[in-house]
Amino acid sequence: MKATSLLLRSDRFVVEWGDNGDSSPPPGHDFADALLKRIRLAVCESEIEALPMDWWEHSNWFFSVAWRNRTYDLTLEPSPEDALLPTWVVGVSKSLGILKSLFGKRALRFDVDDAFLRIVENCTKEVAGVDSAEWLTEDEAIERFWG
Repeated sequence: MKATSLLLRSDRFVVEWGDNGDSSPPPGHDFADALLKRIRLAVCESEIEALPMDWWEHSNWFFSVAWRNRTYDLTLEPSPEDALLPTWVVGVSKSLGILKSLFGKRALRFDVDDAFLRIVENCTKEVAGVDSAEWLTEDEAIERFWG
């Protein structure tokens, strides 16, 4: 499986979880919105200019962008663990149609162009104000976050 989950530590954005579990939006809307806007500046296209307040699911924010005639889905998730320097993961996957999503191989989602991954990394590091980040597979990122 290809490494398409970018792990970083940054305190530029506040991580405060709501009291209502999955009924409350997760932290990170401002981070995800800033990332969407920065990626759009990097010659990517999106149907939205700003991240709507209801584009979240469970513990992450999500949006899609198009680059070189391919659509990619991105998620941003803060770590559930309290830390002085919060941990975040940006997940990148190729958007698939309904049939490929249901009947295709899972690996198809992770066939992401390396040049696009570099765009995501550079934009994320700039927005988060960090110098380093680590690429992991989705399984590794899940293990690090949720154990």
